[in-house]
Amino acid sequence: MKKDFFRFKKMDEFTEYEWELICSRCGLCCMEKLIDSETDELYFTCVSCIYLELDSLRCSVYEKRCEQKKDCVKLSVDYLEKYINYLPTNCSYRILFLEKKLPDWHYLVSGDRTLVHKLGISAFGKAVSGKDVDEDNLEDYIIY
Repeated sequence: MKKDFFRFKKMDEFTEYEWELICSRCGLCCMEKLIDSETDELYFTCVSCIYLELDSLRCSVYEKRCEQKKDCVKLSVDYLEKYINYLPTNCSYRILFLEKKLPDWHYLVSGDRTLVHKLGISAFGKAVSGKDVDEDNLEDYIIY
């Protein structure tokens, strides 16, 4: 596999391994979201899924995440085409899908897997565990 496979392959041509490499492990897609039932407006919170390990920003049930959490999504090109706005604006999948390139801070470009955290564009040090928050109070944690 070439390190820069994302430069010459379409996203729907990625192997499963290559697909997983696109994730920058920012953890932001694992933050709970709210949708206003009247306006359909989407709100992001700083409350993580109960399965997100905040010290590593890794899912503790990754292989079975969609079974363990019914609203968890396995990203695909089809999902991106329909629900791109459900992903944070700095999501590597979203950026690659829309701009056809990865940002300079992405570890496949920069060579530094921690740069996303150093730049403050991840959930590292900012998230509250969903284990510690009552679901009925999520609106108190809206960040944008």
